[in-house]
Amino acid sequence: MSKRPLDIANLRRLVVIVEVILDKLPPIDSSRFASYSEHRKAAEAALDELARTEGARWRETGADVALFLGGFRASSTGGAAGAMRNWITSARAKIGGAV
Repeated sequence: MSKRPLDIANLRRLVVIVEVILDKLPPIDSSRFASYSEHRKAAEAALDELARTEGARWRETGADVALFLGGFRASSTGGAAGAMRNWITSARAKIGGAV
């Protein structure tokens, strides 16, 4: 079974979408404990939205959150926002390596 080539134009579009999502997440304020939960809930809601609108899949297993979007997977032990940041980093590497 051969792998389908990545759709670079779609990856570029998805990177912008995920960047906007991350920019809109409520900040974590170390002096306000509730901000951690607010940030986590908003990031997970964003992943649910990506699943509904862009066909993303995500799951949380213990400390690991994995995101599959645009033809590849990225994960993080830093929560949903970390998985999105790692996905962007991987997507940019794939875009940069595209011929």
